[in-house]
Amino acid sequence: MAKEITKLKHRPPFKHILALAKNIIGLWPQIIILVIVAFLAFANYQPNTTLTGWDNLHPEFNFALDIKRSLFAVWQEYRGLGLLGGMAHGSDLTRELLLMSFHSLGVPTAMLRYLWVFISLAIGPLAVFYFLKAIVLRSKFDPKTTKFASFLGALFYLLNLATLQYFFTPFETFHSFYAFLPLILLALTHYLEKPSLKNFLCLTLILIFSGSSFYVQTLFVVLLFCVLPILWEFVHHNKFRKKSLVVSINSLVTTILTQTYWLLPVAFFALTNGGVTGQAHINLISSPETYYRNLEFANLKDIALLKGYWFNYLDISTGYKYDYLLLPWRSHLASPIIQTIGYLSFALVLTGIYYALKKKIPYARASLVIFLISGFFLVGGGQLLGGFIPLVSEIFRSPFTKFSVSLSLAYSVFFAIGTIFLLDLFTFLHSELTYYLTLFTVSLALIVFMTPAFTGNLISGSMRISFPDEYQELFLFMQSQDHNTRVANFPQYTFWGWNYYDWGYRGSGFLWFGLPQTLLDRAFDVWDPNSEKYYEKISAALYNENQKEFENDLDRFSINWLIIDRNVIAPSPDIDLGLTKLQKLLDANKAITLEKVFGDSVFLYKTNLYQRVNNFISVSSPSPETRPFESISLRPTKSNETNGQQVTLMAPLTTKPKRLTFPSFSQTESLLPVELAYRKTATGLELKFSPILPEIHVGDQQVNLPSQPNTVEFNLTEFRSGLIIGINDQYFEIQLPDELAVQNTFFPLANTYLPTNKNINLTLYSSTPTFRRDLTGSFSAANPYQCYTDKPNRKIEKILEQGTISLIGIDMVGCLSATIPNASSLNQLISLEFTYWSSTNTPANANITDSSLGGESSPQALVAKERPTFTRIYAKPSFRPLQANLILEANETKNTAEINYRDAVVSYLPQLGEGNFFLNSISSQAFESDSDNLISISIPLLDSSLTQTSTPDHNLFSAQPINCDNFNRGKFDRQVTKDGFLYTATGANSCDQINLKYFPHNTHYALVIDSENLAGLFPTVCLENYTTRRCDVFERLVDGKQMIIQPISNPNESPGYTLHLFNQSFGNLPVRNLIKSVTVAPIPLNFLRNITSVPLVPEPEVESPGQITLRHPAEFLYQATIIKSGSAPLNLFQTNSPYWKALVVSESDLALPTWLLVAKIPHLYFFAKDKTAILPHNDTNLWYNSWDLPPGTHHLVIFYLPQYLEFAGFLLLPLPLIGSLIYLLFHKKSPR
Repeated sequence: MAKEITKLKHRPPFKHILALAKNIIGLWPQIIILVIVAFLAFANYQPNTTLTGWDNLHPEFNFALDIKRSLFAVWQEYRGLGLLGGMAHGSDLTRELLLMSFHSLGVPTAMLRYLWVFISLAIGPLAVFYFLKAIVLRSKFDPKTTKFASFLGALFYLLNLATLQYFFTPFETFHSFYAFLPLILLALTHYLEKPSLKNFLCLTLILIFSGSSFYVQTLFVVLLFCVLPILWEFVHHNKFRKKSLVVSINSLVTTILTQTYWLLPVAFFALTNGGVTGQAHINLISSPETYYRNLEFANLKDIALLKGYWFNYLDISTGYKYDYLLLPWRSHLASPIIQTIGYLSFALVLTGIYYALKKKIPYARASLVIFLISGFFLVGGGQLLGGFIPLVSEIFRSPFTKFSVSLSLAYSVFFAIGTIFLLDLFTFLHSELTYYLTLFTVSLALIVFMTPAFTGNLISGSMRISFPDEYQELFLFMQSQDHNTRVANFPQYTFWGWNYYDWGYRGSGFLWFGLPQTLLDRAFDVWDPNSEKYYEKISAALYNENQKEFENDLDRFSINWLIIDRNVIAPSPDIDLGLTKLQKLLDANKAITLEKVFGDSVFLYKTNLYQRVNNFISVSSPSPETRPFESISLRPTKSNETNGQQVTLMAPLTTKPKRLTFPSFSQTESLLPVELAYRKTATGLELKFSPILPEIHVGDQQVNLPSQPNTVEFNLTEFRSGLIIGINDQYFEIQLPDELAVQNTFFPLANTYLPTNKNINLTLYSSTPTFRRDLTGSFSAANPYQCYTDKPNRKIEKILEQGTISLIGIDMVGCLSATIPNASSLNQLISLEFTYWSSTNTPANANITDSSLGGESSPQALVAKERPTFTRIYAKPSFRPLQANLILEANETKNTAEINYRDAVVSYLPQLGEGNFFLNSISSQAFESDSDNLISISIPLLDSSLTQTSTPDHNLFSAQPINCDNFNRGKFDRQVTKDGFLYTATGANSCDQINLKYFPHNTHYALVIDSENLAGLFPTVCLENYTTRRCDVFERLVDGKQMIIQPISNPNESPGYTLHLFNQSFGNLPVRNLIKSVTVAPIPLNFLRNITSVPLVPEPEVESPGQITLRHPAEFLYQATIIKSGSAPLNLFQTNSPYWKALVVSESDLALPTWLLVAKIPHLYFFAKDKTAILPHNDTNLWYNSWDLPPGTHHLVIFYLPQYLEFAGFLLLPLPLIGSLIYLLFHKKSPR
């Protein structure tokens, strides 16, 4: 017996090994999926790099910091000037905790994002596999068929173009949604089928950990669109309706309750600030464009393949060149074989729909509803619903990123069922090979279809980069500094919240994930208009090189640090980042000091603020002075009255009584509009220069600015009726009457702009020449050549016919030159007169230069004319050899341009006299008012050289529009009609421009544009600065007459602008825009912004700020003890919001532990016995919060009330578990 027992003990466990092997073999679908994911991970991982994204979350830069921000996520103190979070910031908490756990287990920081991406990539298809195997197919098919089909459905979910587009530019919320959507549906249906406590606990935990899926909160709406059809089908087909309804309601309530910690704050944002994002500058331009990019792929052909707008998206590459983001995939999908595989897969999906409905497969109808809802939004249904519910079109402006995964999940379900249909077709073979042949063929087809993913193109190579060490050094240093300070980062050359770095990164940014201080970055502007205002002010001060305004802005916005990152580059090497200008401003202020340099590119400066601010709090009185037009809108606005002669601006005046002070026009503006008039005198000529000033009304009273005209006399020894007056570089022709000895009144000659604080030179010439020569022969003998452009393979032709010289060419500037005689004296004026016309709407141009042609650009062109038009230009003589140039302006034309010249004559005109003068100063003006009223200022739009208006009768646009879209060669056109310029485009960008080459940069300009959108996207305009190559203005137009103000005025810059007009069409979606008129004219913006209003009450004495003891334990909470003697208000330098509350508490309450104080605040606030304990929030126009605080000692808590919505959500998290436990216990004890 003992011997037998020994044999038994030592018998080899072959049976167990075989059983284990059998079990492992039975897991072949899961193993293959994991092997494929591992291969994808290997192919798309790059050692020694960090995985980032255009939009990204980098909590690994500082886990403790970012977890704390997620716990107190409602008020985003670190974003800009502080703002109410518009996204589900708290939802990323569970992912942050998981990543921190991985990191504590030894996973390197650079690996964490890779790890999350690849885990998500594995969870998604595995969840689909179990969803199909355990829920959808199990009851209708045998285990073998179920397993095969489930595997292929999961493989389809892994290997499709929606997955590619979700992972190519990584963003954590998309990866999480990809993983958790099928996992949630699996757990949900498993609980519905078997409503046990275990299954409910599993569902609840998955929902809790899925939070990061909804950082983009609209993805939660997509989840509900998937959950509700499943619940509907479950209840509808269940014979125990009451029980199934209870279980379904419990599931739905649980789904919502587990997300309330971020859902309640998001709902609060939508109700109180929902309109802010739609009106943000960035979104007004990008949101419509994004929607139309999506519509380009809203067709059956692309939806069948799950192709979205990423396939036509352009990204910057080396050498500042743009190319398709998904270029390898575009080449791959161009193959007919690959396209065939894709469409056959879709055919299998459609077959699966038919077969699923025929076989009445569980949740087939729910999957079909998900299929239809997703498809509806992808074909533009959101815009249709937006006609009834505007919010829908706004939140689903980019439907592909929201609904492509839900659609691919529906595809996967029906694809799996479609493969069963294939197996059924081959049942007549009665062979085991049928299964394996189908498995092999379909799997191979899916792998071939997604081949680039296996060669490293599932994730963009540009997203795998190495962060320079200097950023970690910066984060570590700032960790040791005061956290409750504000950082401004530079350069600030564009309003787009998008930066490019010379080490490879491009995107919305990353600094705030490592900086414990608040950061004034453009990525946050879409959530709060005050952040936009900061950018407008700081960029204007920078590019205006205005030292005073720059320093005032640092103080106004309580900025303590400046980060200058010289790694940042512009998308074009020609664009001025403003760093040289910034350095000049910094060097001129000794209170701004260089604190530290990280590497050789990141510079940290420290500022010394004039205000005494501690933890964003101060006790100080704001200046009683207000400026009604300080925050004048620069953006397209129709609220201002505009007509052909003037623009009227209005602003409210609320303080009464008040003293208005209108500043000196001469001191605030560099150019003064004047009317030039003349009269004949007994001794010669008298000129009068009369200022043309704005018309000002305060209520119904007119305010006149004091001004005196200038007069200048010229004594002529000999009477000349024809005269030419030169004012600096402007020339005006005067014809004096022969029949009158003198003129008693002045006759208007012209309007012009003259410098306010510079000497004005006058020169008088006779229009009777001392020398005159016809240049027709010289021009006829000359050879035309390319000038001002240097383009290869361009040719200019000259045609002579009966004294007419025609210049013809395409996409170039051409010149025809003739030498003119040397001047005998410099006291002359050269006149070149000629007649021109063009049948191709080509503008004429001519100048007199030496052989250098006067510079790199041609002069301001003349208005194109169809009929012969006589004109004359002037130039000063030189002892150097000079030439006259007739110019063909055909640059950037696509069709042949032709300009005709004849009767070209050069003359020398004698000088009769000269002089100079300064314009009389216009002093400031004070005005008192004791009522609430409006101030309105009407600014004349003068007919002058600095006022350009383009209409069908006076066309300043290019001879021909061009297609600015270098990647699409669709149709585009411009038709000049009696109503305006009609631009059309289909699959192209119909572009046009107005050249303003000689507009000086020492004044601001108003763009008054009358436009009408007839179809497609509204047009955009860019006022390109010749010096900085920035768009000083970049806006999307609205319907009607509107005004846009150009905010940059820098006399140190060279003159010149180009006004660009863009009419972008995507795909086959047509664009039709009618531009009725465009006017560009100077506007006295500095004068307007320096108008001040001061109350007629004694100014309060400057008081001591008193003693302030502060704690700031969380983003939403301040604890303060303030001892003050005066009446100065309490200020919180966070964005003004009425939901910031200041509450007087007892000293003992203030001394409570923070968590206990936080718990007690609602009771103290809502049940305060003394209502005076709640300080009233001052309703001011200031960007920050303010409360009146009487003298004395005060113990205060200042808190952001909506933060308690997140806390309420945390308290609601355990309720589903508690409620379900009670229900299940009761249900278990109840009789059956």
